[in-house]
Amino acid sequence: MPELPQALAQAAETALQRPKEEASAETVEAIRRALLEVYGQQATLTAKVIADGRVVEGEAPTIAAAMARLAGFYGFLRSLQAEPTAEEHIGRLRRSVEARSLALDFGARGDRAQAEEKLEEAERLLEEPAAEHAVNAGTIRTAAETVYDRSTGRSRYDADGWLSFRIRCPHSTCRNEHFYRLMPRHPTHRLSCSSCRKGFLVFAALVRAANVERRNGLALHRAKVRGADGMDVDISFPASADGKGTANIVRGDLLLFVYDSTSRLRTVRNYTRGDEVVIQNGDPCFVATAATGPDAPEVVVLRGFRDETLVHYGIGRALVACYGHVGPPLARFIARGKLRRAAAATLVRIAARLASSLQRPRP
Repeated sequence: MPELPQALAQAAETALQRPKEEASAETVEAIRRALLEVYGQQATLTAKVIADGRVVEGEAPTIAAAMARLAGFYGFLRSLQAEPTAEEHIGRLRRSVEARSLALDFGARGDRAQAEEKLEEAERLLEEPAAEHAVNAGTIRTAAETVYDRSTGRSRYDADGWLSFRIRCPHSTCRNEHFYRLMPRHPTHRLSCSSCRKGFLVFAALVRAANVERRNGLALHRAKVRGADGMDVDISFPASADGKGTANIVRGDLLLFVYDSTSRLRTVRNYTRGDEVVIQNGDPCFVATAATGPDAPEVVVLRGFRDETLVHYGIGRALVACYGHVGPPLARFIARGKLRRAAAATLVRIAARLASSLQRPRP
């Protein structure tokens, strides 16, 4: 097995110096779910590091912060003991964290094949649940992620840094490229062009599945993508600028969807492969949701409002947490009736216009 990154090796050594803690199957399942959340938050970072094949200037602290989070979980897992069945799952979780950290390490050193192999291994090891139910995930994160690390000066409440992407302005009168800093934990980012000063929106997500279909003689990509918030959405867009050719998109690719100030999709960039589709006619992206069906870029606007505005206020975070509980059953209720979907779609469009007016583009 390849040598573990230094952060994990240190975490394992520290774990040996503290007493073992008993862990139930429900506790192990809570750790698994917490890791799934962390992997999702780090997905954009990991995909970018692997695609770059190096550590881009200024991104080293972001990578170090991601590795530190993995090391926190690794040390916690090394300090647990449980009954044989749960112990087997603890071993799987340890190997998953090892593989995930090695994927980052190999990616930063330019070994793409090894990095992608370890990334798949890390996900595969988390597939099997340890129990039907789990204890409170917040308790697990508190135990796995130190509030304040004296050795590094970092708190678990610190931001995870930023990633630098070169993005083309989506407005036809500009189209200039500039570097922008995106927060790795958020899927949506509201920016303003450094040249024309017009606002635009970027949605970063990883491909979970993709195919190409023909509609009225034009080729469309249909992709299921997952943002850093762990939510899956279905998006369709022209497969090429003329609608006839196709770009190569496969599972694991990092896509950047760039919307103009009217919330219309203008560019889809496959950061992993360096391909870019410029959408000349400005048709909106199709985001499949229970309320709006396949014709709603408003969904992306609302996600951006949540990530750029709501989460920065106490009442906003409370609303987001509440929606996390009531949203899924409400979506199922809406999806079962045509009139319900129509009414909900109207409300979504009104909410998106309001959210767009309340948000300010950031440089």
